[in-house]
Amino acid sequence: MRRTPAILVLLVAGCRMAAGDYAAKPYVVNPKPDGMTIAWATVNETRGFVDYGPTPAYGRRATVQRVDETNLRQYDLEHAFIHKVRLRGLNPDTKYYYRVHGPELPAYENHFCTAPVRHDRTVCFMIGGDRNNAWPEDDDVAFVEDTAGTRVEFFVDVGDFAVCRRFRRGWQGRVPVVLARGNHDNEVRKENADPKQVQHVYDFDDDKLDFTVAWGPVLLVVNGGDQIYKPVSRRAVDWLESVLASAAQPWKIVACHGVFFSDGLHAKEGPPRRRQIWPVFHRFGVPLVLTGHDHIYSRTTRIDVDGRPVPDGPCNLCFGGILVEYSRDVPSPWMAYQFRGPEVRGGIAFAVVEGQSAQIKLYTRKRGKDYELQDQFELTLGK
Repeated sequence: MRRTPAILVLLVAGCRMAAGDYAAKPYVVNPKPDGMTIAWATVNETRGFVDYGPTPAYGRRATVQRVDETNLRQYDLEHAFIHKVRLRGLNPDTKYYYRVHGPELPAYENHFCTAPVRHDRTVCFMIGGDRNNAWPEDDDVAFVEDTAGTRVEFFVDVGDFAVCRRFRRGWQGRVPVVLARGNHDNEVRKENADPKQVQHVYDFDDDKLDFTVAWGPVLLVVNGGDQIYKPVSRRAVDWLESVLASAAQPWKIVACHGVFFSDGLHAKEGPPRRRQIWPVFHRFGVPLVLTGHDHIYSRTTRIDVDGRPVPDGPCNLCFGGILVEYSRDVPSPWMAYQFRGPEVRGGIAFAVVEGQSAQIKLYTRKRGKDYELQDQFELTLGK
């Protein structure tokens, strides 16, 4: 078992949990056609097992392979132990049942589906990130599935896990999360005492923050290794060019935290970043770029590096918590939509990719209120 030491342990206010209880119930990350990671958090290191299989009878068992001790100050936890079990040798596009249990753990049962390899199928995924708007819970997933009429297959978090408030005991453990690192995630700040918190919570292969997730017709390209406030590195550009050039999937979608086109507080960071990398997205036919960082919801038209409309250019969708803290009164010419309503707790965005088109919708929700549709648009490959 591999275990990393605590970087900093602080005493904070908050309720205490029983030693064997979950600080965060089991969740699923690092999805692949032949593998998945089951992880959970406790306030003490515990022994644990995962029984799993294609039927509720399970049939296979895996033990905890890694425990990372980390500070979760933003969740009022003095410290937490993230337990991880990697399940390997799975079949693609298959439903697996799993049960987490141990001598000091209450049994937890759920299921997940592995990534498909076929390109001729519909894929629905959710989008979120930043403040008050990350890591979907059961009611969020149920709403999207009812609205879209299909199963949610994965969730894209565009960063700043350290300031979200949803990694808690009620979070769902069925939909795999794909996590990009944000600027608050790699700094020691008041809400994050562990600069490797994201690496501990997620399960990055070889701790690489730049990676891809292949899911049927979609190749999700996650750029989480660069410093947010700096221009994109040559290394990142070379990596992106290599990945996009070799992609077999028709839908190449990029997810990262830093802005490219924005009317928010961080708009000035966009021009140097997009000059380096937007032409790469355009050249390799990326139709959608997902970003966060600014606490707004906005999307551009399909544009080139100078913000001019082009039929085959990428669309930049920023989904940073939609708190509408910093958006300009007069949108930039290349902005197709900005959420301009009153402040809300957060929202849900999701995409349904089917054939040559993708339907994308945004819903907001106030406390105690129903979901309300705010934006919807369609992207078509090549135009």
